[in-house]
Order: sequence, then structure tokens, then C-alpha cells
Amino acid sequence: MTDFNARDYMSSTFIKKADLRTGGPRRLTIKAVEEGDGLPGRAGQAPKKELQLVFTDDSRFSLRAVTNLRRMFEAFGERTAAWIGKTIELYFSPDVVNPSGGDPGGIRVRVPEAAPASGTFVSELEAPTAKPNGAAPSPAKRAPRVSGKKSATATEEETAF
Repeated sequence: MTDFNARDYMSSTFIKKADLRTGGPRRLTIKAVEEGDGLPGRAGQAPKKELQLVFTDDSRFSLRAVTNLRRMFEAFGERTAAWIGKTIELYFSPDVVNPSGGDPGGIRVRVPEAAPASGTFVSELEAPTAKPNGAAPSPAKRAPRVSGKKSATATEEETAF
């Protein structure tokens, strides 16, 4: 009989919403894009294939939500080879609706205006910096307020799994 330490199986390289809820947004540089099996579907359906981003710090993020996938190809194109070396910011959004009724909130992707070193934590309330062309800085972006109410008008694009 083999004796395993169950705690060894609790760690994961995947970035979770709890990581960003407590630690704040993270800017990461994409090292690779891989295809993997997603979560099992409802009613016992087979898992759908999904794109998984691998970052230079070897952490990972699954592009399950249509909104995040759309943001990626609008920013960098539909071919994933063009995404390599690009920096994105992952942040916790309390407005994401969980379709299975679980814990509200989820991870969203955005392209930062100016990217610091890969893997650094960034406060959403940091003072904006001047733009290279001397234009006035953009106002600081603030996370939306948490209302505690579920949106009755959420679409598939606005939900995260």
C-alpha cells in the first residue's frame, strides 16, 4: 500500500481568482500558448478544448471566458503565435457572473498601457504616469464596486467558468 501526502496535490501553477482578489492585478509576459482540456461540461459532457497561456514565470491561465478570449485576439490578432512576448494584465472583477451560481467574480484580461517587469504586482490605484508624447496622464482605473447583486442581463460573454 502506498501512502501519499494529499497536500502535495493542492498546489497549482494556474492563476486563480482568489490570487488576484487578495494580491491585486498581475502583469505577465506570455511565453507560450497551449491547447488543453477545459472543465467537464454540464450534464456529463466531455471537456471542451481551451487555450492556456503560459507566462515567463511558468504560471498559467486558461482562456475559458469568451470575453477574455475576444480581448486577446482584438489586442494581438487571431493567431496565437503573435501573442508570444506580449504583456497582459490579469485582474479580479467582482462583476463577472458565475453561471453555475458559485462564488461571484472572476478573472479578466486587459492590455496594460505601459508594462513593467514581468510578474510584478500592480495596484489599480497607482498614480498614472505621463505618456511619452507629453500628453496628460490617464486617470487611474478603479475596480468596479461590488453590489452583491447578480446581473439578470449577463450574457455568455460576461460569464467566467
